[in-house]
Amino acid sequence: MGVRSVAGLAVLALLGLGIGWGVGDLRESDPVAADLSPVPASGPAYPRDKPVVVEPDNDFPALARNLPLKRTKLGSGPFALSVAVPEGWQRSLKSFGEWGWYPPPGVPTPTNPATYNTYFMRIRLVGNLHQSIDAALDQRIANLKKATGVANFTLDYRSADTFQATYVSDKHLRVTIERFIDSDREPGVAYATIAVVGREVDRDGMTNLLENVTDSALDAAAAAAEQQADSSG
Repeated sequence: MGVRSVAGLAVLALLGLGIGWGVGDLRESDPVAADLSPVPASGPAYPRDKPVVVEPDNDFPALARNLPLKRTKLGSGPFALSVAVPEGWQRSLKSFGEWGWYPPPGVPTPTNPATYNTYFMRIRLVGNLHQSIDAALDQRIANLKKATGVANFTLDYRSADTFQATYVSDKHLRVTIERFIDSDREPGVAYATIAVVGREVDRDGMTNLLENVTDSALDAAAAAAEQQADSSG
């Protein structure tokens, strides 16, 4: 709307006010003032967030430091990853390009609840998304904040490639430490994400495990070069 139109409306508004008062004077010589004070509501109700219930942690032993690791290969082709994972942990395919590892006695199920809501490790290959590590961190944090079943999300720490956060899920306080790694072929572009999720009591072991697994990770090209060097030696 232009200035001219606004000015026209202002004139019409003033005229309307004048006409209104004129009609009021003709109809009511002594105008009656209206009481516009607010009227208190009867039993007012306010929306309230549903309280978050947090149950005690499973008494499964805390995650230890410096677990023995064994090397394995994930994926294939140009986005494969060679990485060392905890020896004796059970691997589970969570979705295409994403794996989880659980300590003995393995993946928690109704008949195997020992590791339920304790700790596990997850690795996902994301090189095909061609996303910067910074953008991948932003997206992952945002997705976790709004994830179904996640409450009381708190971002504890963030660096150039890693974040730590706590949240409540399934009535348990969870700690997650997640890192995005790149490759020599595309520095700064997210190639894979390594995450360790557990309880507060596991935090020290989680940090140690993430560092050791990260240090072992090799992209497809580096893994092929290492294998060739081993075979020729």
